[in-house]
Order: sequence, then C-alpha cells, then structure tokens
Amino acid sequence: MNADLTGWGGLWCRFGGRPYTKPGGVRSRTLKQFQASLKMLMLVFLLSIIFTLGCSTPAGNQVQEQLELAQYYFGEKQFEKAVPLYQSALDKMPDEPPQDEVLYYLADSLQRLGRWRLADRYLARCFDDFPDSKWAPQARRRFGGRTWRLQWAVYEKLDQAIEMVAQLAKSGQSSDWSPLRSNGNLLYVVRSGRYDNYAQAQDALEQTRNEPRPAAIVIASLMELPRRQDK
Repeated sequence: MNADLTGWGGLWCRFGGRPYTKPGGVRSRTLKQFQASLKMLMLVFLLSIIFTLGCSTPAGNQVQEQLELAQYYFGEKQFEKAVPLYQSALDKMPDEPPQDEVLYYLADSLQRLGRWRLADRYLARCFDDFPDSKWAPQARRRFGGRTWRLQWAVYEKLDQAIEMVAQLAKSGQSSDWSPLRSNGNLLYVVRSGRYDNYAQAQDALEQTRNEPRPAAIVIASLMELPRRQDK
C-alpha cells in the first residue's frame, strides 16, 4: 500500500513562490513563518514514513503472501488449499476493499468444493458489506447455488429447448429445460447432470466431447425447477 502524499503538494503550493522577506522590515516575522512551515513539512514527512512502514509490517506482509499463494492455488484448481489461506488472510484484513474480492474468491472456492452453505455466508458478506463493489453483482448471482450442472444452450422459444433435449436424448444424454429470467425476458435453458462439486462436473464435461454442441459448467440454485420434455 502506498502512502498518501497529497499533503505534500498542498504544503508546497502554499509555501512555494512566497518571498522570505516582505517590504517594511518584517524579516524576522517572515523567518518565523518559514520555520513553522518547515516544521510542518517535516512532520508530514515523518508521518508519511510511519504510515508507509505501518503498511509494511510483518502482519501486512503475511496477508499479502497468503493472498498470493491462495490465488496461485485457485488458478491451479487446488481449492482445498486456497480456502484456508483466504480465510486466514480475511481474518487479518480491515473491513474495506480488497476484502470484497477476497470474500468472493473464498466463496467461489467453497462452491467448487461443494460447501454451498458456507459459501453463501461469504457471498452475503460480499454484497451486504460492499453493495457498490464490482464483485457484489456476481456474488448475488451465485448466492443460493446448490449444484453444478452442464449447460448446453439458452433459447428464446420453448420449442427450441425441447428440440435440444430430444437431440441430446438420442445421443444418450439425459437433460432438461428450465425457465430463466434475464433482463426482464423469459428464456429457456437446457442443462444436464447434478454434481456436488466442480471436479465431478469437469469429469462429466470431458465425456461430452462428441455431443451435438459444447457444454459449459454452471451453478444451479434450488429455485431453478427443471422440467423434462413431455413424452
């Protein structure tokens, strides 16, 4: 964290360009003003050093190291190793950004491990404590997730979704369609499978390479009620 040195600019602007003496023989008074300004400048300098050193304490370095390692494990899909690092760093962080980002990534990791209810607690903290954060909308969308699914397509017409379900059935893939509201529009999404964690969904995805079209791994909540094609 960089120290905020904006106070320096204010002091220089106020002091810069001012003559050390004024007409009328007031040199001593002007000298005292200069000395007072110089003391103030030195005080600001010392405070900025203290602030910078305070942000570089062993505790601060430890948090940074934990977050960097957690992000590495997250990128390597080793979520079971990322979670305790995120949690440990979170306990040492002040209630301000980037805590919102850490909350989101911690919840994301927990969801990928199938720990849905604990993930909801961190997602709620993300959008409740930081409603204006860029992570808040994503946290709201993922809140309430309970399973991983393979998503095949999204259609504007129900007949298209039913036809896709039929195509997948011919290839031996059992799927269903569900209504999906997006920006005030009613859409129909075709999905298959229910997987407790992300690794299971990945394994299922690997087995779908020869299907009619590629699928994507998504989160589904309990509020989404799948409807199978009528026989």
